[in-house]
Amino acid sequence: MLAVVWSCMQRKNGNSSSRRRKSILLIYPGPKTSLPRFPMSVIVLGSYLRKNGYNVRILDTRIEDYENMDLGSVLCVGISSMSGVQLEHAVKIARYIKEEKSEIPIIWGGVHPSFFPAQAIKSRYIDVVVRGEGEETLLELVQKIERNESIENVKGITYIQDGKVVDNPDRGFMELDKLELPAYDLLELEKYADLTDGFSYESSRGCPHRCKFCYNLYFHKRKWRGKNSKKVLDELESIVRRYKVKKIYFVEDELFANRSRAKEIFEGICRRDLGIEWSAFCRADFISRRTDSEIKLLKDSGCEILSIGVESGSPEMLRKINKDITVEQVEDAVRKCVKCDIMPVMSFIIGIPGETKEDMFKTLRFYDKLMKTSEKIEINGCFVYTPYPGTPIFEIAIQKGYKPKESLEEWGQWKYSDVANTPWLTTREKNELDIISTIARFRYFVHRLEFYSERYKHKKIGTFLTMVLYRLSLPFFRFSANYRWKNHFFQYAFEWKMWIYIIEHKFRIR
Repeated sequence: MLAVVWSCMQRKNGNSSSRRRKSILLIYPGPKTSLPRFPMSVIVLGSYLRKNGYNVRILDTRIEDYENMDLGSVLCVGISSMSGVQLEHAVKIARYIKEEKSEIPIIWGGVHPSFFPAQAIKSRYIDVVVRGEGEETLLELVQKIERNESIENVKGITYIQDGKVVDNPDRGFMELDKLELPAYDLLELEKYADLTDGFSYESSRGCPHRCKFCYNLYFHKRKWRGKNSKKVLDELESIVRRYKVKKIYFVEDELFANRSRAKEIFEGICRRDLGIEWSAFCRADFISRRTDSEIKLLKDSGCEILSIGVESGSPEMLRKINKDITVEQVEDAVRKCVKCDIMPVMSFIIGIPGETKEDMFKTLRFYDKLMKTSEKIEINGCFVYTPYPGTPIFEIAIQKGYKPKESLEEWGQWKYSDVANTPWLTTREKNELDIISTIARFRYFVHRLEFYSERYKHKKIGTFLTMVLYRLSLPFFRFSANYRWKNHFFQYAFEWKMWIYIIEHKFRIR
């Protein structure tokens, strides 16, 4: 496969210094979606390549058809992929490119191929896998391709040579201050939710914590890195001035890992009078340990929503998954947020290996307790545990009967929060968890939708007819959700099986 890449490039392109520089096509795969969020992985990569002199094109198949892409002046293609539906579409796109123009090198990166590089590279649609962080590795690869040079010394890649899988040594993490703003200008911004729902921005990467279910342990190796506070403030100001946005969404795992940096950012937002609202992910113990004046600074700087992963209402389960928080800290964090008019949006996980029936009901009771705290809080779901590749609990799941997929095509059919991924549960238990998860998401979905305009509702729900059906059926499903939740009666829930079908096949909701 490697030989194909370089021999084709040499035969087709000749001396790279004598020809016009070609484009790098970066693809973000996925099914058609109304108002998706920015494809951050590819616009960050695109910015870094462009900074180093390359022409970059972005294809987001959630809003564009890949069959219409122009491959005539493409040096190579980079495809970002996560396990599940995105991977399914990535395979289709890569197959199409190979059928249309087989000489174009296809480079895959992202979480999934980083976890399973040897499996991924065996696909005939992939020439090179980039493992882990991609900016510096992809740049070096592109330079090698352009110059028709060997890639044997490029760190952080996997490829096939002489029929054998070759894993080059890992590449270290880059300094994030080397990055410029993502290439937002390469997108049709009006087609994304970010303009109104929070403009996606990344100021840091990684997380120092040790949650057993999280990809960070392997992907970022518990290492946190952040841009310096001045750079963050300059970039936020540039976004606000250039794109006229009022809301920022920090798309990172741990904005608050460096307390002094975080404080400088929030004070700077106030000092520069950016006039923004912002939201981010946050740990309950961080908020619990803050003083009222520190929480007030968050609010003064524009904090509107903090997404908090609670995971479980069972102290025993919190210990088992190394969450390193307590239910008391969660309650304290919620009170402090509500006091300063910051909305905490929490999430739970059910069905983790080792969770007992009592553990699960502790979670449901804690869910109810939190919801009674204030009308200013939301819980966005009780998600069924997903054995995510590269995590410690993934290995436990395998011991309990979970069978990992054996090809990219199989991983493309893998679903998040799917009871099919929990073979250690009985059929009755699976059905119960499925309905609990569905009702929790229904409650959140209905509450969220009330905040949106009629135009946005139509975009998310679909046609006028489906909008009418939604409004007519809503009272019934609300009654059913409240009755079943209050009485912990989740069996024989045929109406919710119907709701699941409607969500998956009729409404434009994911």
